[in-house]
Amino acid sequence: MQAMSEKHLKGIDVSHWQGMIDWKKVRAAGIDFVFIKATEGKTVVDPNFERNARDAARAGLNVGFYHFARFASEADAVKEADHYLQTICGFRPVLPHVLDLETAQGLDKARLSACARVYLDRVAAGTGEEVMIYTNTNFAKRHLTEALRNVPLWIAHYGVRRPGENGIWKEWRVFQYSNEGRLPGIKGRVDLNVRVPEEETKRREADAKRDQTAKTSDKGSYLVYKVKKGDTLWALENRFGLAHGTLLKMNPGIRPEALRIGQSLRVPAAAYVIKKGDTFWRLEEENGWRHGVLQQMNPDADPERLGIGQTIAVPPR
Repeated sequence: MQAMSEKHLKGIDVSHWQGMIDWKKVRAAGIDFVFIKATEGKTVVDPNFERNARDAARAGLNVGFYHFARFASEADAVKEADHYLQTICGFRPVLPHVLDLETAQGLDKARLSACARVYLDRVAAGTGEEVMIYTNTNFAKRHLTEALRNVPLWIAHYGVRRPGENGIWKEWRVFQYSNEGRLPGIKGRVDLNVRVPEEETKRREADAKRDQTAKTSDKGSYLVYKVKKGDTLWALENRFGLAHGTLLKMNPGIRPEALRIGQSLRVPAAAYVIKKGDTFWRLEEENGWRHGVLQQMNPDADPERLGIGQTIAVPPR
């Protein structure tokens, strides 16, 4: 995780607990952005949401909204997403729509992450805008999985300039570093945050896309695959829908009988970033690919829960 620095923009997050806020004084204090609580669970609306959303935007702050999760099932996640969408209808936040994950509700990490994915996908589909997860370092390590790794992260870790490793995300988009801030215009304490400027976000996304997009060599387009326990060239060729012998031609000098875990292989493929409305079946139909090949090429992807912005491997063009 990267450390906070002077180049990052200053911000806060608020709810009704901060009471009446003088947003002009907050803006004058150098605050660039604010995330405002909108909803919680299936029915709660923050009583100060509309006033905060309206007045913060008028004062010139970049505004985003968040929902505090209480779901204990995928069905609950759908209801909570719909509650959030209904509440924010008519408002246009500049920043991503945030899912605040701080309680597991008795779910194991796989189920909680699946529920979060359902919520995020529904909000992304309902708004056509970017979503984000808020959580803290310890909660991420104990209760979340890599199924959420492609979702931008707002991480909380107090008293440090660099958040601790969480095992899922390598970088943050927003960093909440204190819950004891003091600012003109706000009575009492307020959470303090920094965020990555848009230009740096775009650069990082471009770098990531370049890394994920197929590379080119004299042997054609390929992706780099890291060998896992139990892999063989024959099994990988079956998984990726390749003719037997292809991987040996792509990786001259490799010893098929002595593959090492973590060893890099060139695999003929390209990368594709999921867009709104995409499904494996639809992509296969539109591109003339054999039905089932995308699941073979992406065994860890859940075809029922593809996320906007998620990168998958596809057959080379």
